[in-house]
Amino acid sequence: TNIDYNEQGLTGTVPTELGQFTEVRSLSLGNNQLTGAIPTEIGQMRKLTTGGSAGFFRNNKLTGTIPTELGMLGQMGEEFYLSSNLFSGA
Repeated sequence: TNIDYNEQGLTGTVPTELGQFTEVRSLSLGNNQLTGAIPTEIGQMRKLTTGGSAGFFRNNKLTGTIPTELGMLGQMGEEFYLSSNLFSGA
């Protein structure tokens, strides 16, 4: 199962409910106008294997720190596309 909303003009925050989609293998929310923090619930999407061709959360307006729960997505390898956002912290 894939979720691909690349370049769809999405605004607002990333819903915490996204973590309930535990069977999703590809998630692409890149190139939108999403704001706020990445919800920690994303870590529940353990079957994710790719961020899709457009990237995981690349090129939005996300803020805050990158949640450590992303580390639970072991099948993602090195495909955490998070560039071109407004993240802070170490």
